[in-house]
Amino acid sequence: MGLFIRDDSYDESKRMTGFNRYKQLLSFYGFHWVKLNMITFVSAIPFIAGITYSFFSSSLLINICSSILGGAIMGPFIAALTDNIYRAMRDDTGLRWDNYKKGLRQNLFCSIIPGIILAVFIGAYSFIFYLNFYANAIVISKLSFFSISIALFLFIFFENLFWPQLVLFNQPFSFCS
Repeated sequence: MGLFIRDDSYDESKRMTGFNRYKQLLSFYGFHWVKLNMITFVSAIPFIAGITYSFFSSSLLINICSSILGGAIMGPFIAALTDNIYRAMRDDTGLRWDNYKKGLRQNLFCSIIPGIILAVFIGAYSFIFYLNFYANAIVISKLSFFSISIALFLFIFFENLFWPQLVLFNQPFSFCS
């Protein structure tokens, strides 16, 4: 699976461990994961378009509304991508595309609210940085900028832990069963 150099020093017929397992998974499923990532990106286009339009109109209301709508569309696809990656890591049987559709069905309703929360936070942070750096409409002190940056880091840390738990452990919200 050498990207720029030939590196076939391991046996792909058996399950590897460590970095060789990573290379083995990329050689088996890398192109499929790129396609699924493109599908996830296409699902984020309404969110991106709404955020961009809110920048041009300088409207926080449009930002919040487009974040809610875009997050509701984007959330299930993020969950399906995460689910598919973890299914491949544990050598789940079946075709990758069938497993992706299965993961999309299983996580459809329970990933809408987390998708909305993710998009609202990203929209709010991007709007704050837009107003500070591009429009120069607000001035953020160094302490406030540091606090916002730490909060953004903690949010990204939380999101990286949350999505795998949502798809692997099936931790539903109150309206999901």
